[in-house]
Amino acid sequence: ASPPAARQLAGNATAYAARAIAAADRAAGAAPAEEADKAATEAEMNMAMAVKTLKEAAAAGLTGPEGDAAATLVEQAIVVAQEARRLAKAKAAAPTSESPGAPGPDDKKLGGTGMPTP
Repeated sequence: ASPPAARQLAGNATAYAARAIAAADRAAGAAPAEEADKAATEAEMNMAMAVKTLKEAAAAGLTGPEGDAAATLVEQAIVVAQEARRLAKAKAAAPTSESPGAPGPDDKKLGGTGMPTP
């Protein structure tokens, strides 16, 4: 069995991992790019703390099923935090109704035909 200090650190690592996963989920569901970016940043920060704390737990003697369970959750946090960042970047790059994108077909000044689309 792992020493109590290692188990405590593992608990902290899994808490950070759970926060990272929750923030990544918020990033995926956020409509404005700014909100997605903020949630992705939160996911990345919590993921980094989960990794750091899991390493500390391993150094303190975390082993066996407890270590495997904590490592699995931290690994999932890494994957979803990276995906949250990818989605946030995609949302930031996508044109929105507020940002100028390609000219509309009925916007003559911007190169459209001046005729409404059917």
